[in-house]
Amino acid sequence: MTFPFAEGQEVFLYDKVWSVLGIDETGLLIHSAKDVLFVEPEQWEALAEADREARARPSPPSSGIWVIQHTLPNGDQLWWRPNSCGYTSELVAAGCYSAEEAARIDSGRPSDRAMTLESVVEQLESGTVGAAFGIGAAHGR
Repeated sequence: MTFPFAEGQEVFLYDKVWSVLGIDETGLLIHSAKDVLFVEPEQWEALAEADREARARPSPPSSGIWVIQHTLPNGDQLWWRPNSCGYTSELVAAGCYSAEEAARIDSGRPSDRAMTLESVVEQLESGTVGAAFGIGAAHGR
């Protein structure tokens, strides 16, 4: 069996750096500051793909107003409300977060994505998005 990882290698997953602690034919043990994961061999390619995607993602700017987009399993997208209190389909009802809060939330789950409010508005104005952001004719607005 070929192992795509090596002990001591750093892997990016969910915007965290994970260290490879051990590898054998049963799986891969990785850990971050607080979390430990066991990855079965069948999951290695998905982990490698997540690692490649995380390395390719540009670092977010450290200032501005941030909103958090949450993607449901069916693909619908919602916004986090203020103070992390639930979700809304209305951008105007979304919470505004600092860069630090947004980075912490964004790294917690792959279904949550931090975006600057400025970038969301630019995309809306350019017409490159609409229904994907919970805005537009597809949602009756």
